[in-house]
Amino acid sequence: MEDYINFDEAVQLLSTTKSTLYKWLKAGKVPAHKLGRQWRFKEDELKNYIEGNFKTNKTLSDLEDYLEKKERENMKASNSALSVLDERGHDIAEKLIWDAVASGAYGINLQPHKDHYEVQYRGASTSQKLPTIDKAAFDSLDNFFMELSDPYRGEEKRRLFLTREKAEEGSEKVDLQIQYTAMNTVLGKRLNLKIIRSDFTATKLEKIASGKDLKKIKDLLGHDHGVIAITGATGSGKTTTLYCAAKEQTEKGRLVFTVEDTVNFIIEGTNQIEVDFTNEDEVQKVMTDIYDSDPDVVCLGLGAIEDSAKQISMASKFAESGHLVLLQMHEANMEKAWQNLAGVLGRNKKLIRGIILQKLEKSETGGRKAFYEIKTEFEK
Repeated sequence: MEDYINFDEAVQLLSTTKSTLYKWLKAGKVPAHKLGRQWRFKEDELKNYIEGNFKTNKTLSDLEDYLEKKERENMKASNSALSVLDERGHDIAEKLIWDAVASGAYGINLQPHKDHYEVQYRGASTSQKLPTIDKAAFDSLDNFFMELSDPYRGEEKRRLFLTREKAEEGSEKVDLQIQYTAMNTVLGKRLNLKIIRSDFTATKLEKIASGKDLKKIKDLLGHDHGVIAITGATGSGKTTTLYCAAKEQTEKGRLVFTVEDTVNFIIEGTNQIEVDFTNEDEVQKVMTDIYDSDPDVVCLGLGAIEDSAKQISMASKFAESGHLVLLQMHEANMEKAWQNLAGVLGRNKKLIRGIILQKLEKSETGGRKAFYEIKTEFEK
């Protein structure tokens, strides 16, 4: 450590203030090194910086210029909450998140390539690429995200929370939960930032289903106990359907619990519980607590990555004791979904009220539409 000087010593050498130096660090304007959670500096590098020989990180500056330009454009074009600059100001990491929200994205990917990082917004039906950055710029952004967030399942799974007031008087503020997931690839560290907004709530079933499909789904939800499986391939929209079903049950005055890996939509009045499905003790405790709460409806399988057999077994126990269970599965085939359910439920397969197989396809008017195959008659 004798080769490095600390933060206070760097402030004195640069003849500046602590707050100014911190801003320079966030902008990548000063040569510095992150050792653990602390910033450290090399005296010769700082002297080169003072003499004007240090080159700032151009790719990070390019990204910052892009985001600032977008903010100015948004402020001219709209009075909405998401285009209002926070009075405290944001570092580049925060600006990136708020710009993604303003663009309608639900996530940000930072993808490593051989000699650069690609920054991309992900939306429901589109994606948007931003100026590329180099590794030094990526490391700076990653440091910001690490400093702003707290781990909840190891260092690779973290959360950060941001808040911004809406522009209209009397309107509610916008709270964001950002789920940070890091993965190590052969080309380097990859980041996925999933954005969950407090004002994004589950919608009504009528907005995603219609006609005979809507009637069949509502008829199924009229049962007071048993298992209703909602299944489909990844990206089929089954999670949205389950959230809408849970919302309807809550609005009917039923006591509803959801057991989720991470909450994606807020359902007012519903008891939404996040669980680490890899921790069996935690899962068992949550299930016992829910059972003791005498629920009417239990929603299982939301966000569970592991095999569905454990989820089906839990569903069987709740259904057998007189509860209605909405179970998310990941089978894209009706027959396989039935076989999996019946195989685990065994003698309790008579409790299966129905299976809703969902697909998401392009509609004639553009965009995507949910299509359903619903089965309610089974071999007992």
